Amino acid sequence: MFELFCHTDQMCVCFMCLKDDHVMHETVPFEHVFRERKAQLENETSEMKMMEDAKAKSIREIKCSVEQRKKESEKEIADIDEVFTALVASLQRKQAELTELIQEKQKAAEKQAEDHVTQLEQEVNELRKRRSKMEQLLQTDDHLHLLQSWPSLYSPEHNKDLFHPLSHSTTPSTQDVSDSSQQRYVGMVRKAVARMEKTIGNEMEMLIHEVRLSDGCESAQQA
Repeated sequence: MFELFCHTDQMCVCFMCLKDDHVMHETVPFEHVFRERKAQLENETSEMKMMEDAKAKSIREIKCSVEQRKKESEKEIADIDEVFTALVASLQRKQAELTELIQEKQKAAEKQAEDHVTQLEQEVNELRKRRSKMEQLLQTDDHLHLLQSWPSLYSPEHNKDLFHPLSHSTTPSTQDVSDSSQQRYVGMVRKAVARMEKTIGNEMEMLIHEVRLSDGCESAQQA
C-alpha cells in the first residue's frame, strides 16, 4: 500500500520502496500530497469556472452586439431606401408636372392654330363666292345690273379685313410647339438633372467615405 509520495520522482511509494530506491529523495506522507493536490485542483477548477463564465459572458455580449448592429444596419438601409424612394417620387411628380405643362401649352397652341385655320377657311369661302359673282358680272353687258350689284360686292370698309392677305390676325405663334422650343426644354431638363446628379453624387461620395472610416470598417476592409 502506498503511504508516501516522492517529490523527486513524482510518484507514490511505500516504506519498502523508500528504503530501496528513494532513500535520499524528498518524500512526504501520501495523504498530505493528496490534500494539497486536491486543493490545487479545487483552485484551478474555480479559476477555470470563472474564466469560462467570463468568456461565455463575452460571447453573449458579442452576439448581442452583432445582432443589435445588424438590426441597426437593417433599419438604416430601410431608412435610406425610404429617403431615395421619396426623392424618386418627388422627381417623378415634378416630371409629371412639367410634362402636363408642356402638353397644355401644346394643346393651347393647337387650339389657336385650329381657330385661325377655321377663320381663314371661312374667309377663303367668302372670297371664292365673291370672286365667282364678280366673274359673272365680268361676263355681262348689262350696265344697270353691274352698277346695282357693285355696292354689295365691293365695299372698301366691309372688305378691308377680308381682302387682307392674313386677315383678323397674323399667323399664330408656334414657338411653344416647335422643335427648337422642345429641344430647349429638353436641354434645360438635362442641365438641371446633371446638376442634381453631380451634387447628390458628391454628397454620397463624402457619406460613403465617412461610413468606411467609422467603426473600424476601413481596417476590416483592408484586412
